[in-house]
Amino acid sequence: DTHVNDLLVFPPNTDLISSKAYRDNQIILQDKASCFPPQILMPPLGAKVIDACAAPGNKTSQLCALVGPTGHVFAFERDSRRFETLKKLTGQALAHETPLRLTCLHADFLSIDPNDPKYADVEYVLCDPSCSGSGMPMSLERNLSNSNNNNNNTNANDQSDRLEQLSKFQCTILRHAAQFPALKRLVYSTCSIHEIENEFVVSEVLKSCPHLKLSENVLPEWKRRGLDSFDFGKLLIRASSKEDQMNGFFVALFERK
Repeated sequence: DTHVNDLLVFPPNTDLISSKAYRDNQIILQDKASCFPPQILMPPLGAKVIDACAAPGNKTSQLCALVGPTGHVFAFERDSRRFETLKKLTGQALAHETPLRLTCLHADFLSIDPNDPKYADVEYVLCDPSCSGSGMPMSLERNLSNSNNNNNNTNANDQSDRLEQLSKFQCTILRHAAQFPALKRLVYSTCSIHEIENEFVVSEVLKSCPHLKLSENVLPEWKRRGLDSFDFGKLLIRASSKEDQMNGFFVALFERK
């Protein structure tokens, strides 16, 4: 791939599921857009990293590859079923790793004290929290929008309320991540196309976290950027499910001033 290190691109209809490389966990199947957040965070070898909302775990495995055998990733997941998925997928991906560079924690990231000495050396955080999933072609949200016409107004109101609640949660989790004392870089990503989950969240976090700014050199070869209605839009990454051969996606990279 021309944008993501260690991402291999195959022709359509390639049978990867039955390949020996896949069965032996030598390759992980992942949409290209979902590979952007770890690539943009780019923790160096030996770094300590937090994956704040880690399940199902493919980004977590990618982070582990980036930090190398001397680094470490703390992966949080609060939901019991998703935590089991996280352990299973990362366990398969890292089955041959010695020493193990990953700690999976069944915990709500928001309950973690940023000043806990255990995380004193964490300089990089990836936040890919719950979102509407509106960038995914087969998302539930799109199915709802195409449902019974008699329920369109109700669906629109429900969707608006849901997006507002998601946006508030996304702001909360980013503000929490910003409090880790050694933080250098913080990536925020969603598979959403909505401004309220993307540019609006970035704007709110910049207002409330004056020690952070947006990085100015994020994936410079990528042309699709954030909305022009925000003065920082050109510093953000967007992907289109219709035009970029991947899921719709959004990524912002914050760094400490």
